[in-house]
Amino acid sequence: MPVPLKRIAKPSTNGDSHAAKAPPKPLNRLANPARARSKTAHLPELALEPDLMGAIRSDIAALGLVGEGDAAALLYIAGTSRLLPEPLRLIINGPSGSGKSELPRRVVPLFPPEAVLTATSITPNALYYMAPGSLEHKLIVAGERKHRADDEAADATGAMRQLISEGRIAKVVTFRNGDEFETKTIEQNGPVAYCETTTSSWIFKEDLNRCLLLRTDDSMEQTKKVLLAVARRHSPSPDSEVVDSQVIIERHQTFQRSLEPCMVTIPYAEALADRMPTGRIETRRAITQVLATIEAIALLHQHQRERDKKGRLLANRYDYATARGLLLKPLSESIGFSDSATKAYDALKGKLPGEFDSIQAEKAGRFNNRMTCHRALKELAAMNVLRCVARGKSHCPARWAWIGIGSDELVLPRVEALF
Repeated sequence: MPVPLKRIAKPSTNGDSHAAKAPPKPLNRLANPARARSKTAHLPELALEPDLMGAIRSDIAALGLVGEGDAAALLYIAGTSRLLPEPLRLIINGPSGSGKSELPRRVVPLFPPEAVLTATSITPNALYYMAPGSLEHKLIVAGERKHRADDEAADATGAMRQLISEGRIAKVVTFRNGDEFETKTIEQNGPVAYCETTTSSWIFKEDLNRCLLLRTDDSMEQTKKVLLAVARRHSPSPDSEVVDSQVIIERHQTFQRSLEPCMVTIPYAEALADRMPTGRIETRRAITQVLATIEAIALLHQHQRERDKKGRLLANRYDYATARGLLLKPLSESIGFSDSATKAYDALKGKLPGEFDSIQAEKAGRFNNRMTCHRALKELAAMNVLRCVARGKSHCPARWAWIGIGSDELVLPRVEALF
């Protein structure tokens, strides 16, 4: 059955250093400077850019994308993750006119044409009958998701869902050989990165569990930015710089062709998993999305990074800090607070900053009844935001106190907790 999509308040990041303001300097992997120069002389300019993520964001904005910097960066990272064993998959969701189609229109051309499969519509059998090997390490851009939410629509996405989840699809078909019927197995191998857009508020749970959901910015502030950007295109300043879009596109395509599939190791992966929230089963899927994002960021910097003795890239603090900054908002919907817990947290945290009892919470949170309040308090306690100082007895209500962690830490641990 499809599940309704909910909007969750953006988690607080006050006091957090997840923004990764200073990217790591490129590492000289060779002791001899002359040898180092010979190794890097053939690399494209972008491969050795000290602030690579900053350059990517800047180039996408130069191509005409207004705002949506985090979503654009995630789409670029997802496209790069096609080279990993377990790539990222995105669903971009937003109302009509909010710019959901603008994101792939501006970002996808930065990848080499041979690395991308763009299809407005994909029939259930189409993937099976493509040339063998034609899907391996591809970015599939599937266009707009259909609004139908029945079993037939679910079956139509079954092959793609299997390819995304397992990295392989297989189908046994019958064919006629003279007077006899025979069977054969048709196989297609991935892995594939994936992106689609939708205006629908209903997405099949099986699809949603396999993809990272990105919301477009439909705020008044973003609308204002878009209006001004459109107006400037019709009244350019005499001093405004002319952007050569093709130069930007070719620079990125050359850079992407220089990247090779390789293994990435994350030394802090277990420490990260140990600090992930366990209150919602969706975390089991989310951890793979987090690790894939970290790996893809490391892969982007493969020409600047150290490798271990087995030739694997080493993900570092910068990779996690960058991934955390990009993933906090989308993951807060799948593994953060529920709607009721979010309302309770927002209502109580400001009004009752210290220790309080259940009766005070019921009044401050304006709950419908005592049972609703009790359930919300128990959920906050289960997520390690609250602790019960004293259990309720007779006419004495239970007492509660905030533990002191921010709501963002319920999604992903802060950088300082891992390093």
